[in-house]
Amino acid sequence: MGRTDTGSDLPPDAVFAELNLLRRRVDHLEQRLTVLEGGAAAGRIETAVPVESPVLLGSDDGFSDWLNRGAILQKMAAVCFILVFALLLRTITDYGYVNPGVGTLLGLGYVAVLVGSGSWLYRQQRPLAPVFAGCGFLLLFAIVVESLNRFATLSTTAALLILVAALAAGSFMGLRFTASRLLAVCVVGVAVSGLAGGFPKVLFPAAGGLLLAANLVALLADRRGVSRSLKWWVTLLTLCFWALWGFKVYMALRHGQPLAPLYIGWYLPLLLLFGGMYLAIATEKYFRSAQCSAYEAILPSLAMLLLFLAGRVVVVKVWEAATLFGGLAVGLAGLQVLIGWRLSVRDVGRCAAIGGSMVAGALLLALGLPELLGGLVWAIPGWALAAYGLARLSGRCDSAVLRVISYLYQLFVFWVGLMSGVLTSPPEGQLTASLLAASALAVCSLAQYRWCRQHPPPAGSLLARLDERDHSAVILLLCGLGGLYFLGALLLDTVAGATLAEPGNTMRCGRSLLINFGVLVLLLLGSRQRLPELLWVAVALAVVGCLKVFFFDLFKSSGLPLVLSVLSFGVVAALGSILMGRRQKPGPGNVR
Repeated sequence: MGRTDTGSDLPPDAVFAELNLLRRRVDHLEQRLTVLEGGAAAGRIETAVPVESPVLLGSDDGFSDWLNRGAILQKMAAVCFILVFALLLRTITDYGYVNPGVGTLLGLGYVAVLVGSGSWLYRQQRPLAPVFAGCGFLLLFAIVVESLNRFATLSTTAALLILVAALAAGSFMGLRFTASRLLAVCVVGVAVSGLAGGFPKVLFPAAGGLLLAANLVALLADRRGVSRSLKWWVTLLTLCFWALWGFKVYMALRHGQPLAPLYIGWYLPLLLLFGGMYLAIATEKYFRSAQCSAYEAILPSLAMLLLFLAGRVVVVKVWEAATLFGGLAVGLAGLQVLIGWRLSVRDVGRCAAIGGSMVAGALLLALGLPELLGGLVWAIPGWALAAYGLARLSGRCDSAVLRVISYLYQLFVFWVGLMSGVLTSPPEGQLTASLLAASALAVCSLAQYRWCRQHPPPAGSLLARLDERDHSAVILLLCGLGGLYFLGALLLDTVAGATLAEPGNTMRCGRSLLINFGVLVLLLLGSRQRLPELLWVAVALAVVGCLKVFFFDLFKSSGLPLVLSVLSFGVVAALGSILMGRRQKPGPGNVR
């Protein structure tokens, strides 16, 4: 049966279609020839027959096209033959026909043939090039890991040199031939092999060096447009590497084991190299281009987390220098804030870069300030002020993302103060610090809320579309009211404990008075300024006050404090009734 240019056999239907088209073309040519020879002016040539190709087998078959275009079957066959030969070498080694050392050398020779063939096929632009090169590198990593962990046929130095050579060769081929998949296989494979070789006794300095080189290759691949996603995978492996090393050091300290086998002397130098590299990458990108990807935006925060969490293991746990470490952390936080401020002065349009630097600084400040000041109680004022600063900066940069982060940061400050007991039961001798923390939280949260109400979210931003009236800023109002409540509660407990023989009733009922007084203030402000948001918050707090008065104070308290507690809620209910009654009447002063 005849064949087309594609080399596919024609089915009977396709043959008949092709013969029919050829017959129509011949008839058309005969008609034209008759007209031209006879010179018949009245002769009219029929409409030209379209010369589309006949429908062939596979032209409408997407699966067949995919198989042919990608040479899938050829690649699968090549993988099978490559694997057969590799298994044959493994079999003769396992059965003792050759010793493991010779088997390792044969395997490395086979790898060299595969990689060399892949390089030649890449130059010829053949579809089997990634199969040969990729299988060669995968086989190489398997040989290195197994030789170190099982057969001990390679020394650690030889294995590292082989991995370095593989990284160099794979990076060269991947970058030169724009082979992103081959590059990913090589870079990720080298990083994983460096960690897996000799596990659980990992040679951490060598593995760190391989990861450092892998990060640089991933950065170069991103800059050249070869692979945009490789840097994410390498960064994730880097974080896993430092988590493993730090965990081993921590467990050795906990069980009193020696630190020398964990190469503790290399820990901080390598950590500073990685942290400095990540910070340099992000900073250079921020000042070089107004556009930065999500990776560059979160890279400073990742670097800060890496430097703090990993560095704390050695500096705080081994050296016991918490104050020094906290000072260094706060200094780095200041550097990040300075970079963000400089970018905002230079160009407020660099929102992602400014936000990335500021968030990294705020994050490290949250982590390092307790180390510097000796506890959370002194860190809360700095955190609250940092959250307020982020909100103001979001207005300068017109950044909705930074605005939302400032909300969450202030909420984080309140949550930490509440859960740590700083706002509820201050540590012995730190009452003044707790009062300062509650005051700072209240002032900064309320100031941030007021600023947000004066400056709506940026038009067109996701926050403006999802929360047009910025109701999420109520978080700041609640944090500020919480700060005021705990400030009053601390003062009340202090005065009652110092002046009364049995301060329990006064403390319990005094908290109800604080809640109800806050509700009264919110009701008056909301009614006067016609702010429904304040009224709804007041209603919610009034429900809390009602539950506390009638289901807690009424059964556990007595005397004058209980009378004042019930009276205060009565005043709240009366004022609320009056104000709600006014809202039902039409008039220019009503709250809408």
